Amino acid sequence: MEKKFLSFLILVTFSCILIGQNLEGTYLSKYGVRITNEHIRNEPYSVFYNVNFIFDFISKDSLAFKTLGDTLVYLKYKFENGKLELKIKDASLYGTIIDNQLILTNTDSEKYTRIVYLEKIQPSYLDSCKMPDYDMFFNTNWLIETTSESKNFGINYTFLEEKIEPFDKNKVIINKCKGDYGFTDEGIFILDSYKNHLFLGIYNYESLDESVFHFYNLEKSTFYARTYEFGGNWQKPPRIKELKLSKKKFKTPEEIKKMEANLVGKWSAVSNPIPFNSSSSEFEKLEDQSYELEFKEDKTFKILKKGVFMKNGRKNPKKQVVRGIWKIGNTGQYIELMSKNLIQRYMTINTLTKDSLKVFYVVKVLDENSVYSRSFIEFVK
Repeated sequence: MEKKFLSFLILVTFSCILIGQNLEGTYLSKYGVRITNEHIRNEPYSVFYNVNFIFDFISKDSLAFKTLGDTLVYLKYKFENGKLELKIKDASLYGTIIDNQLILTNTDSEKYTRIVYLEKIQPSYLDSCKMPDYDMFFNTNWLIETTSESKNFGINYTFLEEKIEPFDKNKVIINKCKGDYGFTDEGIFILDSYKNHLFLGIYNYESLDESVFHFYNLEKSTFYARTYEFGGNWQKPPRIKELKLSKKKFKTPEEIKKMEANLVGKWSAVSNPIPFNSSSSEFEKLEDQSYELEFKEDKTFKILKKGVFMKNGRKNPKKQVVRGIWKIGNTGQYIELMSKNLIQRYMTINTLTKDSLKVFYVVKVLDENSVYSRSFIEFVK
């Protein structure tokens, strides 16, 4: 999975202004597209994907290649008659410049052709002698501020020093709670810089979503950044998005204690959140659902799911119980649940009062199949 992460988070500074027969300047990749050859059936003609990398032309025949989190690699290239040619490992790339864009092409097999688009990198106002490092992010909480249609709108990142195996990368808690949608997932993050450009790569290994942010300015505790976002359709190119990443305070110990006091007790779901799909189940329907939570002062919890499956008029009652240890995260936005078999999950808090609890949580089925639902659940004591 780490290879997948790095392949999506290749970071490149690409220097490129046409002067005679030389290339110089700085270009940053925008996105890539894999084009299926016409004779291949039952496959989409084109699929767009994230690409982030740096080529820095340092002379008329050599360039610096930078991948996120790795050291610079120096490569040879040829540039003749307006055409660029170079090799990265075993891949041969051919490039042209059109309207201040560099377009790289690689035919990696009989099936596919890959094209990567790069544009002149926007200026950065960060000080290359005082670049932020991991110490600025460890054990801190940051909020993305952007327009509401952005997929990154309202996301909080809590960056931790803890390493995640087998990635050997630092852990990040990714949280979002907006309206009737929310989640709390784990991921890894990589921070890297080139000259006075700072890059943050986030990989959510639960949703398999990747993001790379190009920071170009810092005012007090707010970074200004750009990123490319897909709109849910991988057959269309992503759009560039401007956003801010602002440092936010954690909840105070007193505030966390108040939330803990409100959470302690027994809770019953108002609706029926347990998913059931008759097409994937051996049963016809699920009746008499019950979904209950119990949080104790000694920081232990119990989740009880039960219901009665019906088939040919026969009843088959079933229940599941999960026990473990609970903790409210120091942002106050989620509840950490560590079960006795050491599986960690998160409940995203929408509302928590003495008598009312609303959370977003992944609820699995009672029967043995893979159906689950990331549900908005309301509880009362």
